[in-house]
Amino acid sequence: MDKAKKTEAILVIVTGLILMWFIFKIKILLTIGLLIGILSLLSSFIQNQIVWLWMKLAELLGYINGKILLSVIFFLFLTPIALFFKLAGKDPMIKKRKSGQKSLYTERNHTYCAEDLEHIW
Repeated sequence: MDKAKKTEAILVIVTGLILMWFIFKIKILLTIGLLIGILSLLSSFIQNQIVWLWMKLAELLGYINGKILLSVIFFLFLTPIALFFKLAGKDPMIKKRKSGQKSLYTERNHTYCAEDLEHIW
């Protein structure tokens, strides 16, 4: 990561902590935000370590969002909807067949040629 991106990440961290201090009025957030800002200006090593920790936190949150939250949404919203449809005896995915039709698949006897591949869709 280049220097500009690291500085941008530090700015995001400090701005976020200061905004959280304005909202929640927890003094430690302001102290941590100012400390991170000052230390990252004084030492590039400390700045690298803070950015590394920030990126590891982002990976952790990405894992949580991708796995846990989507699972919770599935079980809290989609499962009750599916149970409701099952209890109601409705299945919106089933298409109606014509009378005497055994399957929804249609057999197409077609010999493909080069012109069929020019306009696929």
